[in-house]
Amino acid sequence: MAIIYNFLKNVWENLLNESKSNLSFLPLVLLMVTIPLQLGISNVFLGLYIISVLINKHKSNFYFSLILILPIVLFIWMCCSYFWSIDPTRTLNSIPREIALLFLPIAFLLVSFSNKQKIKVISIYSYAMALFVIYFLIRAIIRYIITQDSRTFFYHGEYNDDYGLVPKMLNAIHFSVFVAIAFFYFLTQEVKTKTTIFITFLLFSFIVLLTVFLYLVIVSFFTNSKQTIQNV
Repeated sequence: MAIIYNFLKNVWENLLNESKSNLSFLPLVLLMVTIPLQLGISNVFLGLYIISVLINKHKSNFYFSLILILPIVLFIWMCCSYFWSIDPTRTLNSIPREIALLFLPIAFLLVSFSNKQKIKVISIYSYAMALFVIYFLIRAIIRYIITQDSRTFFYHGEYNDDYGLVPKMLNAIHFSVFVAIAFFYFLTQEVKTKTTIFITFLLFSFIVLLTVFLYLVIVSFFTNSKQTIQNV
């Protein structure tokens, strides 16, 4: 317990020190680690990050990046799709959910981070994803003991029947992308400790569990398609 406390204390002190040189550092970290949570929670930290950028923008220089412009163009295209949508009302209601595609790139264009800070953000994000993975695995084990339903270890359930490894709202494919980023962070570490190796294996196994159902669907689809063609 003391080891965990000291670790968290060091992480928090490190965050505060980085925030002294860049006010937007801590809000960005909080935004990154809350991505898998409910949209309302992540939007709160998105708002805090935008506010920190507006306060801190006079200390940074604006710089152009094509990669950051692309999400903005995508958001504008989504807004324009309202005019040819078959369901304009539904399209209009869904646009605010993608507002991060506009605000985040603009914020990154206004405030830059050093390479050291970027690495720290990815590092903290990756460890946070590992904690989410551990939580969902423990959740699945407990639910399997109670229900004896093996579906608790795979994919996601439905809105009215949360039987999967992750909730339907989180979505297995979306969360597998979040976990994959963390997986590659640990995989590409030059110096790998036993802890790093364990986390890498854990994240990889979790991604397989999340996507194995999708693989089976794809295999089943092509198998059935092949059989149908042969029958014809």
